[in-house]
Amino acid sequence: MIQFDKRYEQRFEDLNKANEQRFSDLGKANEVALAAQKEALKTASETTDKALGTAGVAVEKALIIERQSTKDKFDTLNETVKRIETQIAVLIPRGEVTEKIDAVSERVKKSEQRLDRGEGSGQGKSQVWIGIIAGLGAVVALVAFLIPHLK
Repeated sequence: MIQFDKRYEQRFEDLNKANEQRFSDLGKANEVALAAQKEALKTASETTDKALGTAGVAVEKALIIERQSTKDKFDTLNETVKRIETQIAVLIPRGEVTEKIDAVSERVKKSEQRLDRGEGSGQGKSQVWIGIIAGLGAVVALVAFLIPHLK
């Protein structure tokens, strides 16, 4: 039985050594894996920081460009508003324009009516004068024809 006990003892010792070795190797593997994960996280963090820094610079440049573009748009809009205000100051209001057009139209109508009346009486007078001149011309022609025959 002593031999049996020694075999069990040996067996337990071998198992203990194997387990110690296995746990020691497992611990070392865990340490190596943990160190690798830490290094990977550090590298990923640095890469992310660099990417975020680059993205931040790009966003800042884009914002500067956008601000300038917006400022230019507002400047153009302000210039347009000033130009329109200047034009509005020179323009006559619609009601006033309508009144002036109506007044001018009325004067034109009155002038046309005066011309119509004046042309009618003028044509009659000129026809009378034409008749008088034609009659005088006939008398002169008759006298000119008769003078050589009267002698």
